[in-house]
Amino acid sequence: MARQKGLCDLTASMFGVFLLLIATGSGGYLHAGEDDTVLSFNGDGDYWDLGVDAGDLGIDGNREKTIEIWAFISNFQGDEGIFSLGTTGDSLRDFSLRVLGGTENRFRGQFWGSDIDFTYQAKNKWVHFAVTHDEETQRIYADGELVGEQDEELDTSTEQNLKVGFWDSVDRGTLDGATRELRVWNTARSESEIRDKRHEPLTGDEQGLVGYWPLDEGEGRTVHDRSGNENHGKITGAEWTEVTVPDVVRLWNYHVLDDAFRQADRGELRTMRIEGARGGTFSGAVAVESDEPLT
Repeated sequence: MARQKGLCDLTASMFGVFLLLIATGSGGYLHAGEDDTVLSFNGDGDYWDLGVDAGDLGIDGNREKTIEIWAFISNFQGDEGIFSLGTTGDSLRDFSLRVLGGTENRFRGQFWGSDIDFTYQAKNKWVHFAVTHDEETQRIYADGELVGEQDEELDTSTEQNLKVGFWDSVDRGTLDGATRELRVWNTARSESEIRDKRHEPLTGDEQGLVGYWPLDEGEGRTVHDRSGNENHGKITGAEWTEVTVPDVVRLWNYHVLDDAFRQADRGELRTMRIEGARGGTFSGAVAVESDEPLT
């Protein structure tokens, strides 16, 4: 396993050097850099196949379902999928998330016949995507934020396995980038559950969890299902890569001492100083995400 040139360079420039800060109280979240293994795709036929369809996972037809995944997109090429489930050509038989026509930062929640198109700044950075269905409404979240929704009764097909890296077929294009941690639930996860839990590793026995592939192997051609259902997947082409990925630490009763950071966009890397609830001032290059305005 090696660090892939390009993907790693981009990742390093995104997250820089981080300082881990911990205090006590209540507040926001701090992203910290952490080395981890991911599956990288070169955009030329790479993908992984989980070997199970929607029926095997208990999320076929109009049943409740949620699929979550972290993705890093280096280039937008065609109609490549982030994940693909169900079949195309028949109304509301698809349940997939893909790039839309190679247009940069444009995506489609593909259900076939009634889809959700949205724009999200996703090039050259890690983004957490989630697609949910609660038997009447489909919702798509990016980094815990709702980016699109619609009301339809689905009929998700059992004819194709769940795959990561392409949509429908490899002929439509395959992902150029990387993925990490795929989660599948037989419930419609709420916005707060998705937002608050997306950075936290799972134990594998959470209620409603039917598939969990954290990609913690770092070698070999198999991705292991840690949900206990043992639906292990097969890797085609994609390679293991060690990169620095975003992790999160809860900051309690923080106080931002630099005005410039208060004006930063979510996830933007800035150097800032934080005053802890129990005293002490910390400084470092960090990216902050908060449910409340910074003070």
